[in-house]
Amino acid sequence: MASNTTRARLQCSDTGVEAEARLTLSKRGRTGGPSISQGWGAVVAEKQSVAGFPQPPRLILIRHATTDWNEQSRLTSFTDLPLNERGIRQAESLRWQLQSLHLRNPTILTSPSLRARQTQAIAFPQATARVARFVRECNFGRCEGRRLSDLESEALGWDFWKRGCPEGEELSAVARRAQALLKWYVSPNSDTVVFSHGVFIRVLASSVLSLEAHHGRKLHLDPAAVSIIGASHPNRLLAWNRSASPGR
Repeated sequence: MASNTTRARLQCSDTGVEAEARLTLSKRGRTGGPSISQGWGAVVAEKQSVAGFPQPPRLILIRHATTDWNEQSRLTSFTDLPLNERGIRQAESLRWQLQSLHLRNPTILTSPSLRARQTQAIAFPQATARVARFVRECNFGRCEGRRLSDLESEALGWDFWKRGCPEGEELSAVARRAQALLKWYVSPNSDTVVFSHGVFIRVLASSVLSLEAHHGRKLHLDPAAVSIIGASHPNRLLAWNRSASPGR
């Protein structure tokens, strides 16, 4: 149990979360509640059994809209780029999708990156979003700013989902961040909307569906796309890579 507690402490670094993460994970271990590896649905079921809420919540995952580097197929993590004109139009077109979802008392989270915050502010201007560092993009290390095609030609057989990037973040670390998000922001009586990034969202979706992080490679995700996961037994993929814009 000590190892689970340590992981939560390292990854949930936002103010006010660290001590609470240690306490809750420890309590779950002592009382025999669902572990972090049992998935989002198990945690939701436990909370629903207490609250009596009849319908499972939804996890709405929104990749940020387009930047110049997206159009150039460059890996982007810590480089803080704004949306370009196309991205702004995409974010504007997200509004009707969010309105059509009839969100229930939603919790809104956004990555601290400018591109994610801009997407949220344009697509959901009436919402108060919490900036959450643990939904940031996977750190691409020395691959930052490089084109995938160049990396693949320079290193024959290179595969990000298998080997990662030199001096970058391991997928296992991204998965722990995703699991921390599921642990803290799932609620039996509200939806959760996350404005984040391509790799993080695919790893998060893999975690929710009880798959290993590397299975995220199979989940193609466009900028400004909306994906929806419902917590049930088993968890259900309700929508994936739904575009709000014909000009994506």
